[in-house]
Amino acid sequence: MTERKAEKTEKKLLACAKAEFLENGFVGANIRTIAQTAGMTTGAIYRYFSDKNALFEAIVGPTAGEIKHYFVELTNHQMSMLEQKEQAAEFTAMEEGMREIVDFIYDRFDVFDLLINHYRVHPTKSG
Repeated sequence: MTERKAEKTEKKLLACAKAEFLENGFVGANIRTIAQTAGMTTGAIYRYFSDKNALFEAIVGPTAGEIKHYFVELTNHQMSMLEQKEQAAEFTAMEEGMREIVDFIYDRFDVFDLLINHYRVHPTKSG
């Protein structure tokens, strides 16, 4: 089954926006540059996303939601193990859980890079 044109356009737009955010940070990212790179007008972008914040959220939101859900599950599991006084099993589960978190982060490294290193003020570019 082929993707609809709107879905393809949105995927291309998100890929171009992610590249712009990684390159220039959230503050330095420019909607016009994203549009130009995607071969669109800025008006076309606003048909998909209300503003730069919504565009950034569309990129990082799914991963942030996944890791939040994972941490909640891990915390609930650890609390259950502690309540049952199964501390040895809990430490093994905690170690395994931490390894899974590291794998999760590396599998989505570009999104975490955006959140950690590129969301704040963009440094001035030199010459």
